[in-house]
Amino acid sequence: MERIVVLGKSDLAVSLCEWILEQPDFDLVATVPCITQPAWFSALDQWSVANQIPTISKETLSESSEFRGDIAVSCYFDQILSPSEIAGVKLALNVHNSLLPQHRGIAPIEWALNNGDRF
Repeated sequence: MERIVVLGKSDLAVSLCEWILEQPDFDLVATVPCITQPAWFSALDQWSVANQIPTISKETLSESSEFRGDIAVSCYFDQILSPSEIAGVKLALNVHNSLLPQHRGIAPIEWALNNGDRF
């Protein structure tokens, strides 16, 4: 069974966590929620508490035993991770909901809509 940690915020991160919980080969061992989120986002930290999933703060990633999973998935995570912070995982993935590198940064969905991009 693959041990997974999700880092992020918003409905996208929450939906990803819900999908992981439904998969028989995956074990969602922890989340690393972004602390500041706009009010219209689903809060990953609140979802984690409601679903009894441990949360880790970014500041304690490198020391956390829960962050020794097989896969770390960054999903709308708004901070850069250092090599020492992701050293405890075998694979790190970045889920991005627009074209990279064209729409990297703070508002990728808004820029994709503004530019009329089609996926």
